Amino acid sequence: MKPKPALPPADDRRAPLASAARWALAAVLLGSGLHKAAGGPEEFAAVLETYDLLPQGMLLPFAALLPWLETLLGLSLAAGFAARAACAGAGLMFLTFILALGSTIMRGMKLDNCGCFGAGIHLSPWQAMSLDAVLASLAVFVFLQRGGRWTLDAWIDAGEP
Repeated sequence: MKPKPALPPADDRRAPLASAARWALAAVLLGSGLHKAAGGPEEFAAVLETYDLLPQGMLLPFAALLPWLETLLGLSLAAGFAARAACAGAGLMFLTFILALGSTIMRGMKLDNCGCFGAGIHLSPWQAMSLDAVLASLAVFVFLQRGGRWTLDAWIDAGEP
């Protein structure tokens, strides 16, 4: 059996905070993904079009895929399964959102709806960027704490010889 790479030990005092942060990330990703999925890809594609970042032919496929990717990452984080990989994916997603929102601000574009939560919640670009920055920071924290306590990863690892 191949030995696992050495990781720095997680700080046990921070484990409950890491678990709470992981669940908060999961809740946001699940809420965001499911709200967008419920509205249908056409509704989300219309919002994405206002960003003027993707070619027209990519809008609908991207709008169909992103909500389910967010939902999958949210489920993974909620269960603590592949938690570090899910944190890395979520962190990269939040950084991408920050760049997309920043790009619209730099180009002087007005967004009535950031699209973050489908038709559910409308945030200004600055509000959405602030939220994404907090969420990206939480993802880094959870990643460094290896997902916190009460994860499927820990349960699976405990069952290995």
